[in-house]
Amino acid sequence: MNSEEDYVITILEHTNWHKDSEKSPPTDYSCNICHPVSLEETSTQFQHFWTRWAQPRCGGKSYTLYTWQAFQSIVNRETINPVTVQRLARTIRY
Repeated sequence: MNSEEDYVITILEHTNWHKDSEKSPPTDYSCNICHPVSLEETSTQFQHFWTRWAQPRCGGKSYTLYTWQAFQSIVNRETINPVTVQRLARTIRY
């Protein structure tokens, strides 16, 4: 399986868990029910990232506290780590 398939499977399994939560939840950092954050709780810089890039260019539908944290991690570094960018991408629902 590739990382895109893993991403989709994780979302499907986690979404199903919300419907039938008898077992432990599979970890899904893109679930805004489990990891909520409002746009008002974020920075202006994140708001610009979300409204000017993630939504129009990538089709982002929702973000989570983990999206905000990964974004902050990227912004606060002099060099961009591809692993951190991938982590950011996996916290967004498309």
